[in-house]
Amino acid sequence: MKRNKGITLIALTITIIVLLILASVATYSGIGTIKSSKLNKLKQELEIMQAEVNLLYEKYKDDIKANIEITVGKDISIKQEQANTAFSDCGVTDTTGYRLYDSETIKELNIEGIEREYLVNVAKRDVICLDGFEMDGKKYYQLKDLTEKNTIEYGIPEEEVTFDVNATELTEGGWKIDISNIKFSKYVGIGTISYRKLGTDGNWSTPITIEKNAKSNQSYSFTVREDGTYEIIIEDAKGKSGTNTQNLSGT
Repeated sequence: MKRNKGITLIALTITIIVLLILASVATYSGIGTIKSSKLNKLKQELEIMQAEVNLLYEKYKDDIKANIEITVGKDISIKQEQANTAFSDCGVTDTTGYRLYDSETIKELNIEGIEREYLVNVAKRDVICLDGFEMDGKKYYQLKDLTEKNTIEYGIPEEEVTFDVNATELTEGGWKIDISNIKFSKYVGIGTISYRKLGTDGNWSTPITIEKNAKSNQSYSFTVREDGTYEIIIEDAKGKSGTNTQNLSGT
């Protein structure tokens, strides 16, 4: 007589346990993927907001220097409790100048790809996600929280902006000024280079834009046609600035 072979109770139990383990691993992996996707979305939004705030800084730079209040956005008092939590978690003690950029404000500014609300200080070029995003026990609010690139060189933030200047006299007259080895104070979304001739009307040149995420070995050049003493300044995305004075005298 042939014996009918079937699955034993022990084999069935082991199979069920293995399937449960595989299911739990897949579920955990799926949750992790979703969280990572949301974190990446926050990073994208912060990068967009940082670029827009840098542009607003350029627009209102004269008002900022004159200590005129920038009223873009809404008073943070309408979301005071959430704002207080964000400021506390980010270590912000001076909340002067911060405004709420809600969906209405973001729409008015024609900023696309933004779903969250932000606390913005244009004068400081600071952007904070109002609610933040928590993952693996850590809450993320700012771009610097989401990247190890605190400086252009992926290193420790500098105390100030520093850069090298090389001046070359041109045969046709004037000088070619090369700016290189730029080291920024913090994570940089964008920066500007400006210069002016001292002893004149003091007007600054039209700022030269430093491309987003530029490397320090990237150089920038401009030409001046007159001898004299020139002041060169670089401002980065955190509002920090560095200066260099060049005395140009032809042979």
